[in-house]
Amino acid sequence: MYLSIKYLIAVMVGGALGAAARYLMMLSVGSWFENGFLLGTILVNVVGALLLGGLIEITNQLWSPSPMIRMFLITGILGSFTTFSAITLDFYTLLGHGEILVATLYVFVTCISGITAFFGGLFLLRALL
Repeated sequence: MYLSIKYLIAVMVGGALGAAARYLMMLSVGSWFENGFLLGTILVNVVGALLLGGLIEITNQLWSPSPMIRMFLITGILGSFTTFSAITLDFYTLLGHGEILVATLYVFVTCISGITAFFGGLFLLRALL
């Protein structure tokens, strides 16, 4: 794939929107729960995986977006909304506080719930379509 300015702009705009949505969701979760940093990261990753599964099914069944729209939605919005770096930082923080069991469970729950949410979105849209 070659560098295309229009694809780069699509990813940048989508990335800004996804990062803003992530930030707002993290703020919301933090206001709902006293120590919401773990729950917030899990929530954005599960929601993002659910949306990705649904989007994949929609594009398989109903809609064939252009490569630029795919880059905007998947790489830009969902790529910046969800993040592995936040999981890694949370894991590191927990380890730093001596919470080895919680850190291990956190990574396990995050990965399993993300994969489950992806297939949940896929199958939900498949059933609706």
